[in-house]
Amino acid sequence: MIDLELQNEIREETTKDDFFAKALLAVKENGPLPIRSKLEDWKTEEGLLFFKDRCYIPLHEELHREIVKKYHDSLTGGHPGHFKTLELIRRNYWWPGMTVFVKNYVMGCAVCQQMKVNTHPSSPGLIPIKGQQNATPFSQVTCDFITDLPETEGFDSLMVVVDHGSTKGVISIPCNKTIDATLTAKNYIDHVYRLLWNSHLTTIFHFVLVCYCLALWMIL
Repeated sequence: MIDLELQNEIREETTKDDFFAKALLAVKENGPLPIRSKLEDWKTEEGLLFFKDRCYIPLHEELHREIVKKYHDSLTGGHPGHFKTLELIRRNYWWPGMTVFVKNYVMGCAVCQQMKVNTHPSSPGLIPIKGQQNATPFSQVTCDFITDLPETEGFDSLMVVVDHGSTKGVISIPCNKTIDATLTAKNYIDHVYRLLWNSHLTTIFHFVLVCYCLALWMIL
């Protein structure tokens, strides 16, 4: 059903439309049609041109926009997607390039974009943990273990000590997966503390077991 409010506007714009003039001439004189189609697909009624029983809309962007708005933005329409919007419009209207126009209109609809669910959300960026001000190298460290590595020179794991508060430097110490709290503390003294004797271990983060931290403090 053609919107009665739009009929006069459609008639007015068709008088300025070249496509309408060519199609109308072809219908009256059985001449060549402006698009590949059958002659019986076209007809005229009350000054309007119909293609496959759908009213032809002249190539006028504001008129196209007004029609799409009635089907997409109305309260009864409920902002359907571009496929559904296109289906509703095709029941009564047609113009060349209608599919692309409807798709672009729906993609540019602010309400649809606000309500659209993001199926590919981006991951938030990593937020570095701030270190202490005026921290000396390796005075604030994190310690963790990389285990089950291919055995090399009798070791199958790494004890990784990271300078958390100052340089972000890393010291990797070969060890075994069976390492205990005492050996962990000894590795720290031999490979970290003695190399950086002027630093003082003030904070330890992320030990696998709390006992490692306790044993280290006891030895130091």
